[in-house]
Amino acid sequence: MADPKDEDVQAAARYAAGLVPKGHGAVAEVTAAETQVVAGTNIRMVLRFADGSHWKATVWQRLDGSFMLTEAEPLR
Repeated sequence: MADPKDEDVQAAARYAAGLVPKGHGAVAEVTAAETQVVAGTNIRMVLRFADGSHWKATVWQRLDGSFMLTEAEPLR
């Protein structure tokens, strides 16, 4: 498990929040996070938005520090 308050996790969460469908508000909290080292780092997170919705997101942080959203889906 990764620390949901980790700077890289928070940056990945902000990035993912900008790409999920609009209308959920800002990320209120990263409720869980884990990382996997690949050619960079996969950061898997559960995000809680201001509207109360929860999303599962995976962001790939490339070796150059840039991000790419590879998965985002609402949790029901």
